[in-house]
Amino acid sequence: MPVLSLCAAASLLITFVTALIAKTRSRAAFGEFAFSLRQHGVLQLPTQRRLAATAVLAELIAVVALAGFTGNPIARFGPAVLLLAVFSVAIARTGSASTAVDCHCFGVASTLPVRLHLILNGVLGVLGLAAMFAPGSRSASAAEWILGVGLGAILGLLVVFASDLYLALSLHPLQDGGAS
Repeated sequence: MPVLSLCAAASLLITFVTALIAKTRSRAAFGEFAFSLRQHGVLQLPTQRRLAATAVLAELIAVVALAGFTGNPIARFGPAVLLLAVFSVAIARTGSASTAVDCHCFGVASTLPVRLHLILNGVLGVLGLAAMFAPGSRSASAAEWILGVGLGAILGLLVVFASDLYLALSLHPLQDGGAS
């Protein structure tokens, strides 16, 4: 199923590259990300910075694996799926389903309710898992390549801009999760 694999790779790659760039584009951006870990109970600044650096390194590993075009789907999608699971656990522990979480996981302005973070992570995780265990190893045709990458790009961009879409379409303001 090359379309599934290409769709998963494109959507995960767009999501992780955007998150990685958003966190590392400047010292201030990295500092904001590190400080946002307070809402997860990480209160000491040195620990925030170490944990933030670890998250950035893990995202970089996921990006390299996704872009590496390895023939092994577990090696290609495994790091991203594992990272999504770890992030989901951390986000779920933050508060109620409607509590706003500013985790910088989908880019710069990713303040979303816990529930929406978990849905987005779940969709990406299930897509990655499906691609990991999809049968077949044949090469994609040009049409399959265009379809898979195109659908993945659309999904990736929807995830990256989820907070903007949520705020634009929401009738209810977000409850502050105490991140400020």
